[in-house]
Amino acid sequence: MPLVDQNGRPVRETWQATDIPPATGHNLLLPFQVARDMSPTELTRIAPIGLRVDGNTAFDQIVPILAYVGMVVISFPSFRDGRGFTLATTLRRHGFSGELRASGSILPDQLAALRQCGFSSIETPPAHPPAQWQAAASSFSEARPLLKHLLAQQSSVK
Repeated sequence: MPLVDQNGRPVRETWQATDIPPATGHNLLLPFQVARDMSPTELTRIAPIGLRVDGNTAFDQIVPILAYVGMVVISFPSFRDGRGFTLATTLRRHGFSGELRASGSILPDQLAALRQCGFSSIETPPAHPPAQWQAAASSFSEARPLLKHLLAQQSSVK
């Protein structure tokens, strides 16, 4: 899938997706379940890794391997499912400074919310090519009031 940055501009893929952890390599994008089962020695040998997680993955599950991670791809099963936004916000609030990528069922109309939550790139779904993301980026610059309210409310709970 084509990639765009948080401003809707096309970017080049620098990570290699794999389901089998190799003995060596770099910029490897692994499913969370595979990385979770690797030893610290194995993770150190191929770090930094990219981690593909579902939006419903608990932050606490990611913490033990987060030191080895340079990118997290958060998959959205539905554009109505906001758990990926919550996970991204939580990762950023806990100091994750690597790349955050949104994937799955996301809409160009959600670009401002994706930016606000700390996403730095987006795997564009086939139904929404990069040109639609560029148009969305130029049409507004910040999240709508409801999202701002919900994010502020979440901050006050923690």
